[in-house]
Amino acid sequence: MMKPLARRLTIISLVVLILVLSFLIDNCMIDLINSIKNPVMDSFFSFIVSFEEHWIFYPIVALISIFLVALRKKQNIIPYIISIILTLGIAFTLKGIIQRPRIDDGAMDSFPSGHTTALFTLQPFLTGVISIIWLILSLILVFARMWTGMHYFSDIIAGMIIGYGISYLIIRLYQNFQSKRKVKRLKKKKG
Repeated sequence: MMKPLARRLTIISLVVLILVLSFLIDNCMIDLINSIKNPVMDSFFSFIVSFEEHWIFYPIVALISIFLVALRKKQNIIPYIISIILTLGIAFTLKGIIQRPRIDDGAMDSFPSGHTTALFTLQPFLTGVISIIWLILSLILVFARMWTGMHYFSDIIAGMIIGYGISYLIIRLYQNFQSKRKVKRLKKKKG
């Protein structure tokens, strides 16, 4: 069995490898999407992108997310709020530092995808059917952003890594904090 440190290093190495590979296949993904473009799919994905842009994407995702987290476990609301603030803060800080131009309009805020980061921040908090439904909806939304030229494949992968990774880490830290707090309270009662 792998030791915790070795397991963590392996996971970090795999994540870095996936991110590096995503940069290497950015142009292949653009070529693939361009080779299968058609008016029906263009209209469908353009509608999805315009819908999320016009309906104030981030507040809606935040409200849905808080509802879904509260539905599962109310004690996860605090870690979720910490996660969403931290992940979006990291994503938008990276956007400002990296200033990668978008494919479609050259705006300097392509990497990482903030929409993807927000969507995948919720994923570690969900389980079962809700988790699968959220994942499918998220993948459709992020693919629409690639299809319409708003993001490279690597922008999407980076957003997934930041959103999911930070949330997972916050959940673990919060659980550890709660466990230590519980032990401390029990010792206080006994002592």
